[in-house]
Amino acid sequence: MTLVCFGSVKGAPGVTLTALLTAAAWPTEDGRVKAFVEADPDGGSLALRYRLSPRPGLLSLAAAASNALSSDSIVDHTQTLPGGLPVVVAPPSPEQASVAMDSVGGELGQWLANGPGDFIADVGRLSVNATNAHFVAAADAVLVVCRPVPDQLQPAAQRMKALGASSQVGWILIGEKPYSASDVSEAFGFPVVAALADEPKTASAITSGVDPHKLKRSGLTSDVATFASSMSTWMNERRKAVEPGLPPEQPLDNASSSMSEAVVQAIDTDRAAEEAFGQ
Repeated sequence: MTLVCFGSVKGAPGVTLTALLTAAAWPTEDGRVKAFVEADPDGGSLALRYRLSPRPGLLSLAAAASNALSSDSIVDHTQTLPGGLPVVVAPPSPEQASVAMDSVGGELGQWLANGPGDFIADVGRLSVNATNAHFVAAADAVLVVCRPVPDQLQPAAQRMKALGASSQVGWILIGEKPYSASDVSEAFGFPVVAALADEPKTASAITSGVDPHKLKRSGLTSDVATFASSMSTWMNERRKAVEPGLPPEQPLDNASSSMSEAVVQAIDTDRAAEEAFGQ
């Protein structure tokens, strides 16, 4: 039902961390599964970080996609992180990951976007020529994780123009210095759907494989919980809008304001953070 891809263009702004936290905080609904998918052709990091096996994962899922995927197939290819998040891990080998994405990435992306659940994917470096380009093109939204500094913003904006031809595209900013969310959206014309707290200690703990249950609640986890809940609400509204007789689907450039309204009406940020991270 939903496929949201997270990527970057230059630097190391924290794509995997941002996507992983978003998936953990993404609200679940009855009858729908959710999972985090490593779809980076440069290889995955979660299997090594959390001491998981490479299989089941992207390789087994790609093999299944080359034949036919059933509605419950995704569950057969997931493993579970501390805290309970289902993940599809990519092999650490760039060669294996790239071959998997090149061979069945488009079909897999389409299946996830139209499948029985909500899927958050880490796609690594965004490029129209990458082996996962067809996977990215199938996404409902492509979110570019970026620090608001010129050497990351400028090249990312150029890549976003190409991506915007086929997908809803927006920024996820890590911090707001030296440029704020409004500065970035006004300068480059793409919406900032979230500006997350820049907390190196929290980020370092999670990327080193610490169980999220052991982390104290922070500005970063609270920001992500708010963003995930509101993004989910926006996605649900967007799906309803394509049904016959309803208004045209809402573009991502209007998502930030509608997300804020949804958050005020539908969630308690502290409670969402506690539920997402088991605190």
